[in-house]
Amino acid sequence: MEARDLEILSNFYAHKLFTDEACYIDELPLGDDRILLCKDVIETLKKHSVEQIVDVIKIGHQPFDIHTSDISQFSDLMACVLKTPYLIIASKLKDISYRQMGYLLLQSPKKEMAYIKYGENQAKTAAQIGLCSVDKGKINISYMGIVFTKLTKREQQELTPKLLLYIPIIQNYFAANKDHALIQKYLNQLSVSTQVRRMRSINTLIAKIEQSCK
Repeated sequence: MEARDLEILSNFYAHKLFTDEACYIDELPLGDDRILLCKDVIETLKKHSVEQIVDVIKIGHQPFDIHTSDISQFSDLMACVLKTPYLIIASKLKDISYRQMGYLLLQSPKKEMAYIKYGENQAKTAAQIGLCSVDKGKINISYMGIVFTKLTKREQQELTPKLLLYIPIIQNYFAANKDHALIQKYLNQLSVSTQVRRMRSINTLIAKIEQSCK
């Protein structure tokens, strides 16, 4: 692997490039330095396999601190990856609420709390992947999210497992040679009933990454 690619990937997965920051500019800033940086990251990700990326992550890996809010929970992974960033941009809204996000995603009659919880879970997971920003319950598109929505469907699908490795708890797991005990340690912070739901989501993320290695 070229030194430049190694540097880009190392800094990206260490969350040192800030590609997941919210973009508040009304017009999509396609010439903005951070947009160009995201394009560079995407092109670098395309060049390397998931296995190669995991090897890069392991080099000098500093485990992320994992709190209960960092443990992923979602209903539909592809809604988090493929729908959420598109809908944020298409809505032309800023500081989208969980209820608004849930409505945009579901587009069907639901109780108020159903909209809120669905919107919250999908948006928070999309933010963990780096495709949007969630700050104090307000959802906005990220610089990486803008670039990601410009890709073809095939490119998005091929990049998804690589972007899932951006999630701290998932990155810690693969850096620790798939240590299931580590995942359980994080889950132990939660109630037993919540552990079951979160474990289902964690398993989905892990399976999606591992499938791309076959």
